[in-house]
Amino acid sequence: MAVDWLAIGKRVQKERMKHGWTQDEFAEICGFTGRGYISRVENGKAVYGVKTLFAMAEKLGISPAYLLDASVPSDTPFGWPELAEQAKDLDPEQKKMVTWFIEGLTDHDRKLQERLLSDDFGL
Repeated sequence: MAVDWLAIGKRVQKERMKHGWTQDEFAEICGFTGRGYISRVENGKAVYGVKTLFAMAEKLGISPAYLLDASVPSDTPFGWPELAEQAKDLDPEQKKMVTWFIEGLTDHDRKLQERLLSDDFGL
C-alpha cells in the first residue's frame, strides 16, 4: 500500500488550522526546526516515520489512524475503534471513570494497580 503523503499533509493542515496555529507555531509545538518542514508535510513533500506522525497527531489531539485514513474519526483512539464505539454512549462521569481506570493500569505504582483490580475497590 502506497502512502498518500499529500492526503496526510492536508489532514495535518486542516487540524492545525482548527487550533488556529501558524506553521511556525505548530513546528515549535512539535519541536521541529521551522515552518519549512511543516510546509513540506502539508504539501506532501516530506517523507517521515511513525514517530513524527505520532508526535504531530498527539500535539493536534487526534488519532494517528485518522492521519493515515480519513475514514477513521479523528478522535478515535489509535487501535481501539471497537472500544471507542462502545464508549461513545457513556455519560461524562462514566468516561472520566474509564479514563481514570486506564491511567491507573498504565501507572507504574503497583499498589494503585492492585487497588484498581481488587474486589473491594468499592465500585
